[in-house]
Order: sequence, then structure tokens, then C-alpha cells
Amino acid sequence: MNCRAKLSFGASIVPRNRMNRFARHKSLMAAFWFAAIALLCMGFTFHKVPMAHHGVILYLVLPTVGATLAGMLWGEAILDRSKTNTLSCSLMRGVGTAAGAFAIFALLFAVTLPLIEDGWSWSQASGLFLLTSTLGILLGGPIIVFGGMIAGATLYLFGSKSSR
Repeated sequence: MNCRAKLSFGASIVPRNRMNRFARHKSLMAAFWFAAIALLCMGFTFHKVPMAHHGVILYLVLPTVGATLAGMLWGEAILDRSKTNTLSCSLMRGVGTAAGAFAIFALLFAVTLPLIEDGWSWSQASGLFLLTSTLGILLGGPIIVFGGMIAGATLYLFGSKSSR
């Protein structure tokens, strides 16, 4: 079965082998790995920009939280050899997980900005989500794709080395 057949949209988010005692560890390892890569990418992007504490929360913490959640939900499949058996499939899954992390980040950003910045209200949250989704893809798309590819490939290679 090829990689495209395994990446179906109707697939369940929760793996079937939850009773396996190592399934939770794979999920946590994928979550940690995507969070580390997201923090590395965001740190590299904003390392020269002076920021207030609110900026650190919005542009470093929230992407890391989004990547952690996406890695926990969708990144575990990269470590499963029955779902991801080639490096190219892991690259595709990494980019897909990074895209999911960006969607989670856009939602968190729209909810968090009215809480920590003056001048924003809850009535603007839906507009903030749309603004973050559209302009964020244009501005952060290359970083998202590159970070997802790096995270997916390295997680796959790490998983293949540890399963031997």
C-alpha cells in the first residue's frame, strides 16, 4: 500500500493500539519532537527582534503549544512503521502535522490576543483567526513547510534507528 492511500482523510485521530503500553510514549515523543522543532524555528525567526513579554507568548509559546498538540494528535503516525514506511511518506506526514500545528496556533492566537493585548476584543476573534490564517500562511508558510519536513524526517529516522 502506498503512502497516499494511508493518508486518508477519514482516518481516526486516536490510534487503535491505545492499549499498547508504548503507544502513549510514541505520542509524547512525537509531541516533544514537534514542539522542539517549532521552538527552534520560531527562535531562529525572531532571535534578533526585540520583544515584550506579550510578544514572547504570542510568537514563541503559542506556536510551540500548537506544535505539541499537533505532534501528539498526528505525529505519532510517523513512528508507526505500518503507516509510514518511507522517508518521503514521513516528509508528507511532517508537513501535514505542521499544517495542523499552524491551524491550532491560529486558533490560539485569535483567542489569546484579546486577553493579553489592549485594544482587541472578543468580537474581533473570528476576524483575527481569518487574518492569522491567511496572512500567516503567506508569511510563515516556508517556515511551516521546512519545519514540518525536518521534524517528520528526523522523527522517522530516529524511530527507525530505535526500532532495530
